[in-house]
Amino acid sequence: KNHWVSHCPIHPTELRGKRNIHGHLHGNLIMCNYPLDKYRDTHYINVCVENCNGYPINFADIKDGTFKGEIII
Repeated sequence: KNHWVSHCPIHPTELRGKRNIHGHLHGNLIMCNYPLDKYRDTHYINVCVENCNGYPINFADIKDGTFKGEIII
C-alpha cells in the first residue's frame, strides 16, 4: 500500500499520491521537476543494484524511511 513497484519509473501523473519503487536507472536519481530545485524527488525510490551497493533493500527500510533511494556509501 502507498507504493507502486515497477521496472522503470512511472510517469508522475500515474503516481496518484503513492511512491514508486523502481529500478532501470542504475545509479541515477529522479530530481524534482522545478527549474531551480536540485533535490531528489522523494516520490521515487531507486532500488537498482548500483544504488544499493549490490545488496537487496528490505521493504521495511523503505516504509520507515531508513532507505530513501539514495546511493549508500
